[in-house]
Amino acid sequence: QLGTSTRVPVPSFEAMAPAEWRPGRSRKRVLVVVCAAVGVGGIATHVGLLGPSFAAPARQQQKWSAQDTEDLARLDALASQGDVAEARKIFDRLRGSAPAESERMLWNIILKAYKYAADIDGAESWFNATVASGVQANIRAFSKLIDACARAEEPARAEQWLGLMREARFQPDLIAYSGVIEAFSKARDPDSAVRWLRECQSSGLTLNPTCYTSVIDCFAKMGRVEQAVALLDDMEGDGIAADEVAHNVIIRALAEQGDLDLAKARLESMDKLGLNANPYSFHPFIVDCAKNKDSEGASQWLSTMLQRRLSPGVITYTAVVDSYVQANDVAGAFRVLQQMIDNGVEVETQTFNIILRGMVQSGDAEGAAIYLQRLIEAGHTMDYYSFTAVIDGFAKQAQPERAEWAFAVMTQVGVKPSVVTFNALIDAYSKAGDNRGAADVLRKMETAGLRPDVVSYTSVVDACATAGDPEAAVQTILDMQAAGVSPSQVTWKLVIRACKNAGDAVWAAVAFRRLTELGVEMNVAMLAALQDVLGEEGARQLQKEVSAAQPSAARR
Repeated sequence: QLGTSTRVPVPSFEAMAPAEWRPGRSRKRVLVVVCAAVGVGGIATHVGLLGPSFAAPARQQQKWSAQDTEDLARLDALASQGDVAEARKIFDRLRGSAPAESERMLWNIILKAYKYAADIDGAESWFNATVASGVQANIRAFSKLIDACARAEEPARAEQWLGLMREARFQPDLIAYSGVIEAFSKARDPDSAVRWLRECQSSGLTLNPTCYTSVIDCFAKMGRVEQAVALLDDMEGDGIAADEVAHNVIIRALAEQGDLDLAKARLESMDKLGLNANPYSFHPFIVDCAKNKDSEGASQWLSTMLQRRLSPGVITYTAVVDSYVQANDVAGAFRVLQQMIDNGVEVETQTFNIILRGMVQSGDAEGAAIYLQRLIEAGHTMDYYSFTAVIDGFAKQAQPERAEWAFAVMTQVGVKPSVVTFNALIDAYSKAGDNRGAADVLRKMETAGLRPDVVSYTSVVDACATAGDPEAAVQTILDMQAAGVSPSQVTWKLVIRACKNAGDAVWAAVAFRRLTELGVEMNVAMLAALQDVLGEEGARQLQKEVSAAQPSAARR
């Protein structure tokens, strides 16, 4: 139970402790608070600190073989990738041949793997196994556990591990404190992160820019820009020079909330402080230009970067390309793309997709299809968005045959269509008034293992409306409800349009009653459509009947 105190022998502490304080110590009994019922795996048993001490197996002094050294490098690389399973295989091979003085290093490398995998439960279990094997846990082991908590966004567990670190008579260092600060920052609790920042400071440790930057970034991402700026000022007031990363965070936050003048002033201050602005310093301004369809401004910022001999990356160039697409200037987007290629920047699929989208938006679906085909022939990897953009372009032009061509190519190159892709294909048939073709695509979608959504079914109903087939429209709604998808207001309104196009008074009345039950207020266009089917007097009479039935329906 939480708060229960028990007396336990020290041996496990001796196994963990550094050599300088172990010799000559008597086997005293110490009071330890057992942290049970805190919902933290491993800590209920004091994470191995309360367990028995196991002596490390005796082994002769030996050296690493050439193969062992190679395996050790491979082990460390796998740990840095967070590949626990493969790292443990190499660990099992090396443990038997490792020199005695390297035993703890091997165990810590696996702890490092759990850290990079953000697997705090696995890290805690491994720590317990380390202690149980007789290996002395050192300050690095605790720091790795705290860092694992930070990566897993588990600040409470990071705090508890720092407390256990102290109980094991290790003085937390800057790495340990930074892990706790990072844990709270990632968990979007900047106020607690600041508290630990101050505790680290009061412990006498010299803080570095990284300690502050993670908290500043957290404030900025939460829209608390004033606190972010204030903390940066505090940082400089504490005699710690803010680096480029901290200033870039502030620039991004100010630009995102529309304070471009303040963002520019912050950029200028970097020059005055002797800091080297980098592509990340300029990127927020280019993104803002793209949002505002200011392609000229985006190009000017790009030119400024190049004049400063900076090397814009794919993200920056893509943002400039997007600014031209937003401004409906596809030719300008292609010019920036060519500049990007000329400067040796590898173009990613997202950049091509933005251009495809621009071509479609400008009404050039055929040109987008030709460009997509050329990209595929050139060996570029395209994704579902690439093909969906082209299919959507043909849908807007009511060309289901060409949309089907793009869909077929998509299948041939092994790209799996999404629900959005199928919806675009249905829309192509819908706009062409081919409700049978739309229904066929819906069935094809289900065969592919995808679940049609309200947009899918509504597009089929829209096709029925265009074709003037109210019976098929209502049947689609019945199928829709049987599949557990609720028709929207738009879906029912399309039924009335189908009735108007077919001159079907019966289904028009049914659809009107259903819309009334759903609480939908009919707009002028829909009432006019109802009058077209029922006549002015018939529509007025139906409205009276429905209005009279509403009070009794409400009582039921």
